[in-house]
Parts: sequence; C-alpha cells; structure tokens
Amino acid sequence: MDASFTPQNHLDQFRSKLSQLGPLSDAAWKAFANRMTFLSLDKDEFLTREGQIEDKIYYIIEGAVRVYVNSEDGKEICTNFRFDNQFTSSITSFLTRRPSQYWLRTQVPSKFLVFSHTELYWLYENFVEINTLGRVVMEVLLIDKRQRELDFLMLSADKRYKKLVEEHPQYIQRIQLKHLASFLGITAESLSRIRSKQGD
Repeated sequence: MDASFTPQNHLDQFRSKLSQLGPLSDAAWKAFANRMTFLSLDKDEFLTREGQIEDKIYYIIEGAVRVYVNSEDGKEICTNFRFDNQFTSSITSFLTRRPSQYWLRTQVPSKFLVFSHTELYWLYENFVEINTLGRVVMEVLLIDKRQRELDFLMLSADKRYKKLVEEHPQYIQRIQLKHLASFLGITAESLSRIRSKQGD
C-alpha cells in the first residue's frame, strides 16, 4: 500500500462527497483524514480475495472495480462494478468478520482512499457525526444493491447495457466483453449483438 500523503484535491473531492451525505465538523474531518490511507493499483490487482476477512472499505477516487464470485464449475460470475466516487468492499464480510464470498479486482489502473475496520470503528465511537455517516454509507451500498436487482428484474439486457454506458462511458470500452456480459447475465455473443445494434 502506498501510505504517502494523499493529494489535497483527492481529499477535497472526498469531503465534498461526504458533505452530500451529512454534516461533518472540522474536528471530525481532521480525525477522519488522518486515518485514511491512499492506495494506487494497476489493472487486474486484487482488493479482496474469496476466503479472507474483509478489513477495508474503499472509496474509489478514479478507476473501476469488478465484484464477482466463483461458481461451482469454476466460472467467474460478475455481480457488480464500482466506479469513480463510489464506495466498495466485501461489505458482509466487513460487518460480520466472516470470510468473504466475493473477489474484488481492478479493471483499470485505479486509485483509492482506504479505511480499515479498526480505524473506522474507533472513529464511530469517538465522533457521532462519523457514526451517522457510516450508517448512511451502508444504506447507500444497500440501495445500490437493490437497484441492481431491480434493473435485472425490470430492464432488458439492452437497456441495462445502455444504462451502464450512459453512467460510466469512460470505462466500458476498457472492460473485457466477457465480464460485462456476465454482469448483464447474457452471453458474450449476445452482448456483441447489443453493442453492434447500439453502435458501440
């Protein structure tokens, strides 16, 4: 991990993100900022591996992370992508302290702000507003998960792909076709047809 000082603009960006979720005093922010670390990874590096206990929550400054599980026959099934200005973690493992069932892996060179379980829970105990923000972040992650489920139930594969392109165009062309297809629940061949039809 690169524990060097995080560039100020990244901290400013993150504080702006937090301010959208709730108030944060200068004292609480200083304590929070002092306990963050900065992580820079190349493409195809792991944040979390199946079987390990998740000890971190990551805020993506820039980049793309694929969340996936391995099926019984060894296939990788993509359950989510996370992008700029989003949080990611194997959240069930982080909360329960049980081994992760998920793999988290970068799809492009990526930069993160990182919070350890120990540091975060110390902040929860000492700053009420950080405790509140932590709850809100967990709610955001849950809402994102529910939205993913709703999209799967209510939108066609064409529309799910179009939504992904509209929301994160800077990364879609850089993610392997098979991973996008897995995320959309279709074959790579079907995704190729969708992309051709949409002019991608």
